[in-house]
Amino acid sequence: MGINKYNLSGMAASVPIVVGEVASPGTTIHTAPSADNGTDNVWIYAHNTGSATVNLTMQYGTVDAGEGTPSGSNFIMGIPAQAGLTLVSPGLVFESGSIVRAFAAHSGSIFLTGYVNRVT
Repeated sequence: MGINKYNLSGMAASVPIVVGEVASPGTTIHTAPSADNGTDNVWIYAHNTGSATVNLTMQYGTVDAGEGTPSGSNFIMGIPAQAGLTLVSPGLVFESGSIVRAFAAHSGSIFLTGYVNRVT
């Protein structure tokens, strides 16, 4: 068994992901590998650049065929304005192509960053 650290699959060149969606399905943050390629422990932090608290919905699950919306769990949390990084995914385990998405009450004020510890 080995553990390797990776950027979230939705991050380009280590740049934080802008949550641009305001409804489901949200912005894709990370897609876990297939079951044969290990499991991901996903760590995600949110930062709110706005001037007021913004509700962020994290969506954990897979995409329903034909519907385009994640099945599984939605977690809603208030991200305080300009308060630094807020932990929103504390190493949750994903596998088998599960998708992590997010949407916020206001487009463009929430940024997500983080990493994955992939266990193979």
